[in-house]
Amino acid sequence: MLIGVDAGGPFAAVAGDRGFESSAVAAAVAPSAARAEIADWTRERLPAWNREELGELHAAELDWPQPVEVCALLGGRGDVHARVIVTSDLLLRGSGPVEAHRERQLHRAQEAFATATTNDGRMRGERACRLLAGDRVGRSRLSLRDYVLATMIPMAVVGAAQQAICFFADDEWRPEMEAFELVIDEETPAAARYVVASLLPTIGGDDRFEFVFPDHWRHPPLHPMLAHATHRDGDGMAPQKMLGNEPRWGRSHDEPAIQVADVAAWIVSRAITTPEIPSGAGVFRTASSRARRRQRPLL
Repeated sequence: MLIGVDAGGPFAAVAGDRGFESSAVAAAVAPSAARAEIADWTRERLPAWNREELGELHAAELDWPQPVEVCALLGGRGDVHARVIVTSDLLLRGSGPVEAHRERQLHRAQEAFATATTNDGRMRGERACRLLAGDRVGRSRLSLRDYVLATMIPMAVVGAAQQAICFFADDEWRPEMEAFELVIDEETPAAARYVVASLLPTIGGDDRFEFVFPDHWRHPPLHPMLAHATHRDGDGMAPQKMLGNEPRWGRSHDEPAIQVADVAAWIVSRAITTPEIPSGAGVFRTASSRARRRQRPLL
């Protein structure tokens, strides 16, 4: 099952004069048939909107009411789901708390680095520790903005994966639910990409990233995801096996799941920042109301 990830917003860590602005990371889960159908729908609708030059669903660049039409499509499906993590510079309360969180994450990364057993693991750990400490890796240095973005991505990804485990629990989905393939928009800043690639394999030691599986998956024959993700010592799950040690960095033009994530991030951000006008709360209701009637929420 593929998880597409995209983000939008300033991801500021210090309150400024911009007023309230939200930043969002979205992870969208869609099976192969849904992604193909969304791609076909997009190829049909862009010419009808005279927006062929976009080549994809990019909510911020669409003209009203085109995003509403996209939201109606997504909300009307029962096989597309997304998890959105949102923050703002006001909620972050300035650079101090962010720096403290970064220091704690550096300590966690150092512990993981000390127990790495492979050359690849040691290389990822060293790279993450250097960036979290503020050192330069290649041409990249991890700004607070990049750090906020990189910290939100694992939370969105694991949330989306848990949604997929719930919504695609039936046996008919077993062929697609052997493991997750993580595809992140290639425009993610380089420093954040380094940290995401380095920290995702370490989420097994974080209580926030524990998965809950359906009981019937354990009945013979064992569900392929459980068989694939069973820890090498036979006790518990290794989430890095479910998500892959390295994400794939893809073009949003080529991957509908990334486009769905873009729309989901935009929906939630607009609903928060402009709840009083149709471009705010209205699009959120459009994306979720039909799905609620089907008991399959998009968000």
